Amino acid sequence: MRRRAQLILAVVLLAASLLFVGCSNPLNQATYQKYRKMGETASAAGNWERAEEAYYRAGVNVKIGYLGPAYEADASYNLGRVKRVLGKFDESEALLKRALELDEELIGKDGLQVGYVLVELAVTYYYAKKYEKGIPLLDRLEPMLGQYKTGQVRAFMKQTYQTYAGELARRGMPEKAQHFETIAASL
Repeated sequence: MRRRAQLILAVVLLAASLLFVGCSNPLNQATYQKYRKMGETASAAGNWERAEEAYYRAGVNVKIGYLGPAYEADASYNLGRVKRVLGKFDESEALLKRALELDEELIGKDGLQVGYVLVELAVTYYYAKKYEKGIPLLDRLEPMLGQYKTGQVRAFMKQTYQTYAGELARRGMPEKAQHFETIAASL
């Protein structure tokens, strides 16, 4: 009888632990938000190394707290953006591609956040001198531009199209350069 009670207790504990593992942890959510806020503050101050560390720690809390794909997408986007600023283009590319994949699954291929990721990834490719990878992203972003009415994001998008237009003109692609310049002028 004692053996049977031990077996039942073991099964109940296993079931409870599996249930716990499958749920997100509120403590990790709070810690994630704390590190995300630290990353935002450091980014705004131009302290990119501190922002990188904070966003990295936010991402760790996503994983250990089982916070889910929305949190993972956000964490990947933020860390990928900072890695780009720091010139860590391969890391930035991997993180932004992951954010894009998750955001497309969560909100669809033309969601607002998807556009943010597309432009960040295009800029990463620009600085990594992988222009041929960035061009299709900007082509894909073009029909979505109406979603971005004002603000820094729209200005960033305008600058990105202008920058690519200049590079494409230097590379002997005047038609594509003109098209991107026209898009930039409309922003």
